[in-house]
Amino acid sequence: MKRQRHLRFWGSLLAILLCCASAAEAQRPPRPEEIGQLVYEQLPNLERANGYRGTRSGELRPTDTLVSRLIRFHQQLRNRRLASRLDWKLTMADLLGVNGVLKQEDYPGFETLTPNPLQTDLQAIAKLSRVERDRLIDAILAVVPRPQTAVTAPEDRPETPAAQPTPPGATPANPPLPSLPGRGAADLLR
Repeated sequence: MKRQRHLRFWGSLLAILLCCASAAEAQRPPRPEEIGQLVYEQLPNLERANGYRGTRSGELRPTDTLVSRLIRFHQQLRNRRLASRLDWKLTMADLLGVNGVLKQEDYPGFETLTPNPLQTDLQAIAKLSRVERDRLIDAILAVVPRPQTAVTAPEDRPETPAAQPTPPGATPANPPLPSLPGRGAADLLR
């Protein structure tokens, strides 16, 4: 009897943990490499710039692409939201040198890739036309999950009271605003 309760307890606990683990995995934000792969599927002619080697292993890192580094720079170093077009425009301005000069140590891959990819990535972005940069931003925004917003169901929303007509002789809750002063009104202040 005691053994059955023990087994039932541990079985239930295991089921709960598995459900929580799968829910956490489903909510995990996509990695920059995953987003980059999806962007390259939409823009196959976009330069990959993935011929860099890891500083420790010396092996080629084909998943460390131009787009994955852009995403890491945008999100982790500039602390900007992935799903914001305006934030992406600011990042492109940073990369084009509009907002100042970037230091090599402020770019992804500084410590992990050899040689440092900053100059090559800046040249790749500078070669893109404005339309191509906009297409790149559009492709990134198309694959990045949007933040969830809370939507209340109609039955959860508080009902707004119907507008009641004001009885004659009573003052309305919002009195009318005074009219703007006319020409020469400033002279009256002298």
